[in-house]
Amino acid sequence: MKKVYKKWIVFFLVSIMVIFEGSVMQTFGLEVINDNAQTIDGLNREHGISQIQTVILDKNFATAVYDGLKRENHFGNGIQSVKEVLSSFEGYVEYEGWKMKTVFTVKADKIEVATGIKIENIEKEFLTKEEAQTFYDTLQDTKDFCYLSKGIHEYSQAAGELKDDDELIYDITGIEWLRNTSSINLSYNKISDLFPLDIKHISKLADQSGEMRPDALTGEKWYGSYGENVYLDFRGNPINKYPEMIAGRLNWADLDSTHFELKTNPYVFIKEDGANQKFNGEIEIPLIEKGGERIDIQPDSCHIIENSILNSHITSCTKEKIVLNGLTHSGEVKIGFTGADGSQLKGYEVNDFDMSEVISSSLNFLINQSIRIYTPVTLTSLPTSVHISLKAIDSSKGDIGLKGAVFHLYSADVVDGKYVPRQLYNQKDYITDENGEVTVQEKLPSGYYCFVQKKTQENYLIEKNPYGFHIEDTVSLTGGTPELVTSQGKQIKPTTNGTYILIDIHQMFHL
Repeated sequence: MKKVYKKWIVFFLVSIMVIFEGSVMQTFGLEVINDNAQTIDGLNREHGISQIQTVILDKNFATAVYDGLKRENHFGNGIQSVKEVLSSFEGYVEYEGWKMKTVFTVKADKIEVATGIKIENIEKEFLTKEEAQTFYDTLQDTKDFCYLSKGIHEYSQAAGELKDDDELIYDITGIEWLRNTSSINLSYNKISDLFPLDIKHISKLADQSGEMRPDALTGEKWYGSYGENVYLDFRGNPINKYPEMIAGRLNWADLDSTHFELKTNPYVFIKEDGANQKFNGEIEIPLIEKGGERIDIQPDSCHIIENSILNSHITSCTKEKIVLNGLTHSGEVKIGFTGADGSQLKGYEVNDFDMSEVISSSLNFLINQSIRIYTPVTLTSLPTSVHISLKAIDSSKGDIGLKGAVFHLYSADVVDGKYVPRQLYNQKDYITDENGEVTVQEKLPSGYYCFVQKKTQENYLIEKNPYGFHIEDTVSLTGGTPELVTSQGKQIKPTTNGTYILIDIHQMFHL
């Protein structure tokens, strides 16, 4: 009986193990074949973007990548890492810095019924779908004309202004893993550093990722598919840090004609010597580095592209400064220049035969230099017309007027509520007539004033107490710039009621 009992125990334990192992195997099998499993959350947008940010740090860049993955429904199978999902993505990523707007275009071919000839190609653009629909409804067929290929088409286009700064891309860290995309358009953002494309950096990644192909390990063919380069568009970015060598399979289309706009601070002058004064400005070129070293500039490459300050011109150019002469008023001077031959950007181009070769392109830049020329102004109130009547009387004789009393006008201070004469305002004598009256009519600036009696008839005492009045200051200083630091480092503070106003091309003829 004991032996039978032992056999049942063994059988029972074996059964448990088989069932348990089967359960594990079955569950594991479900995880592998579950179509809903994703590496990156394709349903919760914010969660999916935060997952991408573990590789691509800039949120706006990560958002653009998420939108690209969404278009292709490429979120991984749950087993892949985020880097593997990004590396296997073959769609495109696009995030231009321009604000976009939706337009609705009504298109139709107007056909003459009798001949069947197209007499008009109608294409009209509207900002709202309702306006487009209203116009669309007017295109009704008649016995003479009919409309073919009639439809309302929706487009997205640049609105003509850049997005707010917090909506732009600054950092391209993580772009290394978008190695099989067809194109990446990050034009007109705020990208300044291309280090993530450095071939030395890429070769280290290739080694860490288990890449076996020799030309991928060296970075020559890290980007793209067979015989094709990844198209990168960085136009309009203020790029000032370039690697010594860009990783392979990059196609910088029309790089030689692309200018990278660099940010500069306004150049500030104070004009104090009259409207004809001219300035010379030493415009600092922002630091542009290649491989950690400042690049050289072709001396003869500096040229003015646009200039709102007439007759100003470039006199010299080094790798650090551009000298502008003949600056007379505020404006904008757009200047283009090119890096020297030794500063060319080098990278790999892959041809149709899947062969890589080193190519080089010149680096072209522009600065949109703002010139700010100020003139000091001091504001004072306009004179106020004053009409005051004075009368000298003998109160002991029933307020009889006294002729010949003389008063003088003084500027005054008020001390403890009493007017105190300060300085004689003018040289006039205000003399009473036969009725003992004198009328004062003057235009006076704001301030405190008083009349003081200087002479009276014989046998009468002079009134010693001044007769005070004040004019309110109704002028308040608004606008302008109360304090300035010039580009020469001089700090300027105006006097009371003073400010500085810009001299532009319209004001300069009126100063």
